[in-house]
Amino acid sequence: MKAKADEPRDLTLEIASRQDLARALRSPDAAVHTAVLQSINSMIDQALAAGKQLNQEVLDELYLRYQELEGCPDRTWYTFLLLRLDGRQSLEVARQEFIATENDKILLLAAAKISQLPAEQRVALLSPCVTDPSNAMRCRAAANMLDDCLEHLSPSVALRAAIISDHELPLPPLTAHTIDAWLTELDGPYPRSAREALIQKGNEALEAMLALWERLPATVRIWVLHTGVERKVPGIVPRLRETIKHNESAELLRVALESLKVLHIEDEDLVAPLYSHKIASVRAAAIAAGSASVDWSIELFAESADEVRLAIIERIGRCGAADDVAHLLCLLKAKNWRIRARATDALVALAPASLAPLRRALGDSDEQVRVAAAQGLYRLRKEEWVIQDLASAGQAL
Repeated sequence: MKAKADEPRDLTLEIASRQDLARALRSPDAAVHTAVLQSINSMIDQALAAGKQLNQEVLDELYLRYQELEGCPDRTWYTFLLLRLDGRQSLEVARQEFIATENDKILLLAAAKISQLPAEQRVALLSPCVTDPSNAMRCRAAANMLDDCLEHLSPSVALRAAIISDHELPLPPLTAHTIDAWLTELDGPYPRSAREALIQKGNEALEAMLALWERLPATVRIWVLHTGVERKVPGIVPRLRETIKHNESAELLRVALESLKVLHIEDEDLVAPLYSHKIASVRAAAIAAGSASVDWSIELFAESADEVRLAIIERIGRCGAADDVAHLLCLLKAKNWRIRARATDALVALAPASLAPLRRALGDSDEQVRVAAAQGLYRLRKEEWVIQDLASAGQAL
């Protein structure tokens, strides 16, 4: 065999035996073994074009050198050449490289070899790769190569493969047997894909999640509540009530209370005990979910959390009466603009009881009160009052 290097100098090697090849491949002169490897690559091109096999001694020496260079960058050349060939050694290289390489081109060459293995061998080799997210390309390639082995896969591998594969693979059902696999995916490296996959299975899958509630972590419970409400899943309302009744975590309570409001479910007996909950976000959500007319005059000024005060003001706007107007007018002096804006909304909602008080507020010494009153009256189509009263007072907004 004769090899020529692409170097400025003329380099010609005569290789008549495996011993010559071995010496050339281990030459301290990088140009020598590079020239030999390029020559072998050309030989492989010719052999493949002619449908022939490369000389076995060449293949054996390449594989020996491949083993010697473990952990060395120079190994890539040998990997590439061996993966172009057929045979036991090429398959062994493919197994090793598919598991370990970070070179995407080598990974895909190895995958082409791995795909030729029998189903049982592919399952054993590739299942750990499917569930290992450290290399997304390897993970997806492994999933793609298992598309005809689904009956041999564990639920966790089958589910991950279905989620990440480029192929349309069937999703495992959601049952007591597979719930752990689903939960791993919902909190795993591809949570959005897992959620989309679960929704793809229809409301039955979400109903199954509700039935397995005790096994769900808090993050999944929150997602199930949100999704169940959005999709009007049967059984979601009883689950919301149970969540509130059993006083689950603050975040779950808040979500359940907000969901009651979204679904327009009124149950004062259920939510009222939470008006005094120690966590402000829960108090606010409970107040917002209620519907009965309540005297909030004490809480409105005693409450320190603005989010709760905002909920009280909104509740007064929905359920209040004329007696609440005076309390709302006082809030037009609040430093927090959100409080002032929400109080204005509530005063508008309580019209006509609020019309005369709002007109009187146009003459208040506090400019913020005058502005809020004017805004409220404009929304109530009383522009002429605003123009007339401010003009006669010599004021301008």
